[in-house]
Amino acid sequence: MARQVAAAKLLDVNVGLTIGHVYFWGQVFHDTLLGETNTQYLLPLKTLVDAGVRVSTHSDSPVT
Repeated sequence: MARQVAAAKLLDVNVGLTIGHVYFWGQVFHDTLLGETNTQYLLPLKTLVDAGVRVSTHSDSPVT
């Protein structure tokens, strides 16, 4: 994750994050798909902002 954040900063890109996934599917990601360790990386908004990376949030409405 640290390498990806550093690369985003270096490339000066905007990282787009789908915020609805955590609210609607977070427990499924945690329990079934990613596990406890990897779920923490599902929506690294604070990590990106703290690193100075531009972020935007969006939804895939009407799916979630």
